[in-house]
Amino acid sequence: DPCYAFVNFTAQEDIFIYPLDYDPYNRNIGVNFDPNVKDWKIERSWGSGWREIDLNDTCKGTWCGGKFGAKSNVYSFAFREGRDYQIRITVLKNNPDENVKWSAFGVDPTFFGLNNQSLDKKYNKSNREISFDSKIDNSTELKIKLGTDLIHYVIYGSNRTVAITNIENNYGDYPLYLILGPVEFINLETNQTFKRDYHYEYKKSNGFKVIDDYIEICVNETIVFDSNSSETVIQNCNRYLSGWHPEEQFEWVYLDISKDMPKGKLTVALVTDVLPYENVEWIPTILGSEITEWAEWTESLNVDIVAYYKLDEASGATAFDSLGDFDGTNTGADVNQNGIINKSYFFGGGADNVNVGDLPISTSLTTSLWINASTVAQFGTMIQKSPVNSQWIFFLDTTVVNLRGGNTASDIKCLIGNLTDNNWHNIVFVTEGSNGKIFIDGSKCVDDTITPIANGAGDVLIGKHSSGGPITSLIDEVGIWNRTLSDSEINDLYNGGVGITYTSDFNLFPAVTLNSPVDNFNLSSQSITFNGTATDDINLINVSLILDSTYNETNTTGLNNSNYIFSPTTISEGTHNWTYEACDDSSLCTTATVKDFRVDLTAPTIEYVSPT
Repeated sequence: DPCYAFVNFTAQEDIFIYPLDYDPYNRNIGVNFDPNVKDWKIERSWGSGWREIDLNDTCKGTWCGGKFGAKSNVYSFAFREGRDYQIRITVLKNNPDENVKWSAFGVDPTFFGLNNQSLDKKYNKSNREISFDSKIDNSTELKIKLGTDLIHYVIYGSNRTVAITNIENNYGDYPLYLILGPVEFINLETNQTFKRDYHYEYKKSNGFKVIDDYIEICVNETIVFDSNSSETVIQNCNRYLSGWHPEEQFEWVYLDISKDMPKGKLTVALVTDVLPYENVEWIPTILGSEITEWAEWTESLNVDIVAYYKLDEASGATAFDSLGDFDGTNTGADVNQNGIINKSYFFGGGADNVNVGDLPISTSLTTSLWINASTVAQFGTMIQKSPVNSQWIFFLDTTVVNLRGGNTASDIKCLIGNLTDNNWHNIVFVTEGSNGKIFIDGSKCVDDTITPIANGAGDVLIGKHSSGGPITSLIDEVGIWNRTLSDSEINDLYNGGVGITYTSDFNLFPAVTLNSPVDNFNLSSQSITFNGTATDDINLINVSLILDSTYNETNTTGLNNSNYIFSPTTISEGTHNWTYEACDDSSLCTTATVKDFRVDLTAPTIEYVSPT
């Protein structure tokens, strides 16, 4: 928390501040603080902005006076006669809640300031933006804005990004542990606070990559799919290389909040575990201020899901919907094929398809599926709603992946690339109103305007459309949502290339957090109190303290989301380690990361050496 002491004055004559240890009259600037501070500096201004007075011998230019005294090669810092100035001492506290006193030149200590007294906090709740402005010159020193939706959908699992925050630091080196203070979690179903391990990651630039640009040339073609259907006009499109553009590449990297953040901008992700069905509000503490209305996340794989087809059937003509609502009828597709997860269906062209009936979908739609193909013919349909070209259709077309809404006027497309390499690839399309997106293997390849989808009466088909257009490919894990999944959710569906499947039977391992003592703790007593928190998605059975790899004590109360306290009293002198193990009613057990501590019962000895 930066705080200031400052003075306004007019220089009636030239005034010089000599660098430390270079005053020809041996008078150093003496500034003291009680309690000690992390850092401090002297700055000056004459109307616009602040510049630091470096108390060393590096001063150059018009900020410096002439050469003086015995140190003839050393410059001093000047306040010019007749100018109006402000001078301030700027301090970074070690603890934002401290009251700090300062003294200079032997003057009695003067009260310096309370937490945030020199900063004016402004909070815009509507867009979740908080800024801290200097009360001296009204400049914005720090701005923090939520970078994800107020309610952020996240798929359950370990190390999920539950929120993204954008930080703008206009001040200078700022301790990250003050900007990213403690986080409180609240279960919105029970309105209870709980503890969970979390960490931060930052968005790191890896430079730029050359991306090819293409132009698309389309020619209308009239095709008769079979003798019983009418003619259909489609566009045959080809893309040609037209140039290139640079595109910045990024990765997410662990953020050490014990470091300082330099002046500039930083995009930060809050990363933690997400349990099934949970709805959590997280409350950050920023510069000592708890922001009680900030953001929440909702575990999302099953939110607004309409149907999900694992396509794991070993036989029969029914493709079962995992939700049990819209089982499909398989016509011709070969079942029991190797899939991205368990089994899949092979669609061999012709009339092969799975008809899942008329699904209830509004104008917001996400569909995800996995394909494994070696070739792509013209108009290879992955999934569509009948009749063709009037509702929505997602298909491969020779060289492109194509998404079409309510008519053929404004398809969006991206290049097929390596989709025909006989490996599994995740393909997702998202539509909301006139916006459409296509993702391949977790990465967005197009985001453009599309004719809004229609959802009149009509069956949804997998593997062909209502008038033909079959695909030759393995297909697996088909999910349909009546909402637009976020980019991060789609990346979670890809899951590094191994996929993720639907489940409503969540039975996860317990979560254990060791609260105290801290790692490498030292004490001079054989008694110590251990504190840890254990939670489970269903029901805890017991929590055990493990000392030096041996079970020391077990608590069988089974209280969920609670602190468990153990207080052994006969720990021997020396170095030890400890951890907790928590087990649930399904015999699933979790052991937390081991921490060390040291018991020292021996007082130091002093040997008198000299003088004799």
